[in-house]
Amino acid sequence: MRVTGVLCLDFVNTADYLATDRPAEYLVDPDVLVDWAADAGAVDAGLAAGIHAWVAGHRGLAERELAGLLARREALYRVLLASLPPPGSPARARPDGRATDRDRRLVAGWVVAARRHAVLVPGRPRWRWEWPAEATLRRAWWPVAESAGELLAGRDVDHLGVCDNPGCGWLYLDTTKNHSRRWCSMGLCGNAAKGRRHAARSRAAGGR
Repeated sequence: MRVTGVLCLDFVNTADYLATDRPAEYLVDPDVLVDWAADAGAVDAGLAAGIHAWVAGHRGLAERELAGLLARREALYRVLLASLPPPGSPARARPDGRATDRDRRLVAGWVVAARRHAVLVPGRPRWRWEWPAEATLRRAWWPVAESAGELLAGRDVDHLGVCDNPGCGWLYLDTTKNHSRRWCSMGLCGNAAKGRRHAARSRAAGGR
């Protein structure tokens, strides 16, 4: 699901209920990862088909690669949480962002490993960086790692936010003028929170 418009944030949001001790995993097997990468724009449909074929022929390797990728996703999530600006209100709860040196090294190494595969393509008027059309599972995460590096090294990290819905934990970029965004998505968590507040007010009114 594309909620943030930022590839690496949509990637860390592929687990749900991140602020609880029982997160829900979406990337349950390598093929789901390939489908997610295609939906998120990290690979096109033709390359996704080739990667699916590679996964079918290298199932054990693909599952090990997915396990390593999910470990990097969790490290990236902790690193991003640790980068969050202080909450605007003491009442705003957030997941605990305790990034370790190992987390930071894991994320940095992941980004560097991806960038080694980028190819500089001549063009007019400007040259451009592209990814080779390699039909392997690692090709699905190269753009994600690049996105993580760009976010952590750029100014957008100052606009990072975490959903106010208790237990959600999804991250987003707050691009509102007064930095007032509270939800990962109004359609997902914002409306749910409004519904809970309305129900609470109704119960309170009925008890008078």
